[in-house]
Amino acid sequence: MPDTEQRLREIEERVSKATPGPWYAKATDDASFMNAMYVSTHPGPFEHDNRRGMDPTAPDHDASHVVAITLLQTPLLADVADAKWDENTEFIAHAREDVPWLLSLLRERDEEIRRLREALDWLVHLNRGVSRGGGAPSMVEWEDAWQNAEWLVRGEQP
Repeated sequence: MPDTEQRLREIEERVSKATPGPWYAKATDDASFMNAMYVSTHPGPFEHDNRRGMDPTAPDHDASHVVAITLLQTPLLADVADAKWDENTEFIAHAREDVPWLLSLLRERDEEIRRLREALDWLVHLNRGVSRGGGAPSMVEWEDAWQNAEWLVRGEQP
């Protein structure tokens, strides 16, 4: 099984190196007035712009905002066989914000698991009859342990 922490660090590094977002799904035409789809840093809706946005000879052509091309028919450089151009364009565009959000959620969950394990470990030690002082746990230690566990479960600090 791969090292999860290492994998998360690698993903976080790729996120930090990528072009800043947000990214937007775009639809335009190529040089032959055929549909073209791409991901852009320019805001706007995912609807056809009725331009030749992927035509380098067009007077208003500007490739500086293009992050990825998902359909380019002339020249034929991107035309996935399953014809999921819209879906792929949306996926890539949203990945710029979805991946960091998921990473953040995973980090929060990891911290919550760590806190809960800490509370559980202390309760297990008390259940085995071992107090912090080494002797049998007192009723006060049990009450403190349960109160701390309840706080940790709620995400609060004891």
